[in-house]
Parts: sequence; C-alpha cells; structure tokens
Amino acid sequence: MTETELEELEALLSSVEGGSASLPVDGLHGFLSALVMSGGDTRAEPLLPWILSPMPGSPLDLDHVPQARRVGELVSKMLTSIDIELDDPDYLFSPMVRVYPHRGEERADGCVWCAGFLRGMAHAWDRWSSLCDLQDMASLLWPIHQLAALAQEPALEVDRTFCRTVPDRPLSPAQCEALTEALTRTLEEIAERITEHEVRHAMGAIARGEEASAWREDGPCPCGSGRGFSVCCGGQRVLH
Repeated sequence: MTETELEELEALLSSVEGGSASLPVDGLHGFLSALVMSGGDTRAEPLLPWILSPMPGSPLDLDHVPQARRVGELVSKMLTSIDIELDDPDYLFSPMVRVYPHRGEERADGCVWCAGFLRGMAHAWDRWSSLCDLQDMASLLWPIHQLAALAQEPALEVDRTFCRTVPDRPLSPAQCEALTEALTRTLEEIAERITEHEVRHAMGAIARGEEASAWREDGPCPCGSGRGFSVCCGGQRVLH
C-alpha cells in the first residue's frame, strides 16, 4: 500500500460514527497480520463489521456505513500486502510501528500494533488456540503480550484470556523500543514455526492416506529446483 492509501484508510476509519474508538491503522495492520499468519479466511468483506465496530467483539451493521465499500477495498490491499511480505523468503516481515521523536532521535513503539495482533489472535482463536501450543510459541509471543499491555487504544481492548504475561510494572521507553526493534525477527520465527507445523500436518495426512500427495516424497521438488522436496520447499515457507 502507498502512503496516500494508508492516510486515506486512517481518515475513513476515523470518520465512521464512533470512529474515535475504531481500529487505528497500525492496530489494523497487526490485527490482519495475525489473521494471515493463522492461515484462516482473510477475505476483507467478512472482516469489515468487526474492523469498523466501535465496540470490540461486537460486529457493526454496515448498511448505514457509507465508507464501508472503500474501507473494504483498502483492507483487501493491506491483506494482500501482508500475505506477499510474509511469503517472500528474501524479505523480513516488518510490523507497522509508530515512530516518535526523542531527544533529537526517533524511537519506535510497537504497542498498538501488538495490541492489534492480539485482537487478531482472539478473532481467529479457533486456529490460534492450537498454534499457541507449538514449541517455543509462548516465549515467542511474550514480547507481543508485553507491548500490547501498554496500548491505550479503546478499540484494542482484548479479553484477558488472550493477555498473558502482563508486566507487573510498565516497560520503560528504552525497553519498549528494544522489544519493538526485535519484533521483525520474532515474527519471522513465529511464521516459521507455523509453516513447520503445517508441513508436518500435511505430511501426516498424506502418510495416513487422508490426502493424496502431488509428488513423491523422495522425488524432485515441484518448484523445479532439482533438489529433493524434503530439503527444498518442504522446509521453506513458499515454493521457490
């Protein structure tokens, strides 16, 4: 998405009745990122009643929201961008974080993005509930929970079920910045854990005869690299 489109989306979200409580753009990016990572339905249209609602957990009737169609188009673009970035093996996925001036420098703050990510996890809990049990997933999600606890956006309130390891005391600005700067690598590792889980699940289904394999397990990878599948795309996030 372009900067102009992001600015348009932000203006549209704030213009909806009760828009002061609607998802901010960086929180929306976190929300959609969690949905894309989960591998569930990421069509924009079914998400709009939840995105535009001023009350978390209560879908909005879109019949009286004239901005809904354009918001849907821009949300669809954001979903596509996130999906492409997550699937690019040569690109480290980056969250949309806020940057503040601080003593002549810039300081990054990912609290709102992380709160949006938690709300996305809650929305897709039917998929995230099992993903959270994957090896190391709890520790990988720890900084996201820490940062999300500091967000002050009304639309990003999440059921306490999803707010684990809330810090006993607020993080310092330096701690917040350090965790924010580490988010890119953290999200890359989370995506890799999920992909490994999906590959194992698919291979298990093939072994049990529940799904038909499109290639021989010991045969060449279907991407055309000439390498065996298990050492090529079988261990990667996308086909080369």
